Amino acid sequence: MVRFVLSNQFVVGVFVAALLAALFPQGAAEGSWLFPQYSTKIGVFIIFLLQGMILPTEELGRGLKQWKVHLFTQLYIFVVMPLLAWLVTMPLQGYVGPVLTFGWLYLGILPCTISTSVVYTTKSGGSLIVSLFNTSVANVIGIFIVPAFFLWYTGTTENGSADVPLGEMLFKIFLLLLLPLILGQAIRPFAHAFIDRYKHVPGKVCPFIIYGIIYFSFAKAVLNRFWEKQPPLALAITVLGVVLLAVVGWGLCALLLKAMPFSRQDKLAAYFCSTQKTVAAGVPMAQSLMAYHEWDTGVVLLPLLLYCLLQFSVGGIIVGKLSAKSEHWR
Repeated sequence: MVRFVLSNQFVVGVFVAALLAALFPQGAAEGSWLFPQYSTKIGVFIIFLLQGMILPTEELGRGLKQWKVHLFTQLYIFVVMPLLAWLVTMPLQGYVGPVLTFGWLYLGILPCTISTSVVYTTKSGGSLIVSLFNTSVANVIGIFIVPAFFLWYTGTTENGSADVPLGEMLFKIFLLLLLPLILGQAIRPFAHAFIDRYKHVPGKVCPFIIYGIIYFSFAKAVLNRFWEKQPPLALAITVLGVVLLAVVGWGLCALLLKAMPFSRQDKLAAYFCSTQKTVAAGVPMAQSLMAYHEWDTGVVLLPLLLYCLLQFSVGGIIVGKLSAKSEHWR
C-alpha cells in the first residue's frame, strides 16, 4: 500500500481532496476560516510564478527550427483534441446535460500540462527542447483560446452570456495566470543558478496547491448538492466518455506520428505534449469562467479530473513501454 501511494501520489491526492470535499464541504463556504475566495487565487499565482521561474526559455530558441513538429503539436492540442471531444460529446449531450457537456468540451480545448509533459518526455528519451517549447507556447495560447471558447459556447446556449464583460474577464485571467508567469521569467535571469539547483521543489509544492484548489471546487459543488442535478446515468456516461476520448485521442496521435518524418525524440515529445491536459491551468481558469455563469465548477471539472487520473496512471505505463520498446517509434 505504501509503495502504491508513493508511486501514485497525484492520483491518491486527487482522491483524498475529493473525499475531504464530500465529508467536510463547509471549508468552501463563503466566510469560511479557509478563506476560499483568496486561498485559491494565491495558490494559482504561486503555481504559475514557480512555473515561470523554472522554464528555461533561453534555450527555447534552439527549437525554433523544428517548426513542423511544433505545428503538429499545437494543431493536435487545439484542433484535433477539441474536435474529438465534440464528436464524443454531441451524441450523448441529451443524457449528460449542459454542465457535463461543457465540461467535456472544456477538457478538449485545454492546453497541455507543463510538468507531466516534460517529465514523460525526458523519461522516455524524447526531446526536452521540443517539449519545453510546446508546453510554453500552448499554455500562453490557452490563456486566450479557452476564454474565447467559453464566450462562444455559452453565447450559443439558452443561458447566453452576451452580457459577460470580455475585457474584465481577460484581465482577471491575465492577473491570475499570465502575470505570474511573466514575473517568474523576469526573476529567472537574476537567480537562474539557485532556481536550477532547486528546480525539483515546484514539482513537490504545486501538487499540494492543486489538491487545495480541487478541494474547494468539489466542496462548493457538494454544498450546491450537485448530485441532485446530475443523475447517476450522466455520471456513468461521463466516465465512459472520458475513457473513450483518452483511448481515441492517444491512439490517433500515435498513428499520426508514426507516419510523420520526425525523429524518434521529436515524436515522443510531440506525443506527450499533444495528449496531456493541464490541471494547474484548467482548474483556476474554470473557476474564473464560472464566476460569469451559474454552473458548478466541480461538475465542469469532473471530466478533466477523470482524464488527468488516466494520464497520470496509464501515462506512466506508456512511458515504461516506450522506453523498453523504442523500436515502435522508429
